[in-house]
Amino acid sequence: AIILHEIPQEISDISVLIQGGFSRKRAVFLNFLCALMCSMGAVTTLLLSQVMELGLGAMLALTAGGFIYIAASDLVPLLRSNELKVALPIQFAATLVGVLSMQSILWLENIIQF
Repeated sequence: AIILHEIPQEISDISVLIQGGFSRKRAVFLNFLCALMCSMGAVTTLLLSQVMELGLGAMLALTAGGFIYIAASDLVPLLRSNELKVALPIQFAATLVGVLSMQSILWLENIIQF
């Protein structure tokens, strides 16, 4: 599940940086630094959840809300613009493949557990 999620995500992150005007080399480097910060944030969240009354679930919910806000306010309008020239059926198909891949993994996990 992580591989199915991370590889396309990192490719799309680099694409967004290139679209924003960075060179390919600089975009890859900045994306690497961002990934390092995400790892440190995950460790910090796990450590803080042990000592704070605000549980891990609440912190993850706040983080998920932040990601949904970014996607809805910045990335979706970019997809709908004419700058990317990607057809709506292709966007829908890519999203559907992602959702079905994750659902397939969930089904497979349930089958293996029994």
